[in-house]
Amino acid sequence: MVGSISVTIENYFRNLLLNNLYVPSSFSYIMLVGLMLLSVALIFKGSKTWAILFAALGAYYGYIFSSFILHYIPMANMPTYLILLIGILIGAVLMSVFVKIALSVGSGILSFVILIGIYPAYLPEVLVVSVMIFAIIYFLYKRVTMVVAGIMGAFLLWFVLIIFGLTSLQAQIVAGVLYPLGLYLQLVERSRKKENYRRSRRIPQYYREYRYRY
Repeated sequence: MVGSISVTIENYFRNLLLNNLYVPSSFSYIMLVGLMLLSVALIFKGSKTWAILFAALGAYYGYIFSSFILHYIPMANMPTYLILLIGILIGAVLMSVFVKIALSVGSGILSFVILIGIYPAYLPEVLVVSVMIFAIIYFLYKRVTMVVAGIMGAFLLWFVLIIFGLTSLQAQIVAGVLYPLGLYLQLVERSRKKENYRRSRRIPQYYREYRYRY
């Protein structure tokens, strides 16, 4: 059953891209290579890539909004590039904050809707669990985005590898191996940074001896 579904998805993607969207050209190859690099970045640098993508999206919307303001409200006393730069910076910051809040609140609401549908008689307990899910995602945002971005990168890598000629099973194996590897390397890197920070915060031995001596 799973094998037939996998083959069906593989054939669908290949027919769609080869017959309708995919035109052999240098731009198409560059785009596919770019998607592959993006998928690898999502797998191995999940939280950072996630933050960069949404900051770039926010900067784009900030640029559009600043251009809209300049079009309808001329500001002769201020340089145009300065207003655009301010809009880009504000858009990037606001989008980063908005995504964090939206993901946390949305997950809490979604968990509440699902749990209240399964356990309608346990409203207080369901509400507590939903608030806990919101708090976990909000305060562990970087780890959550690391996992979510890794999953997105694995699916994107599977999709690109199918286009490059691999079978769906081969692409799944590659993505399935790289995803836990990338997650493990990121966790090791985070623990190493925490350990280095703790070491940097420790009082040097000579300072302790000097303090206790005098």
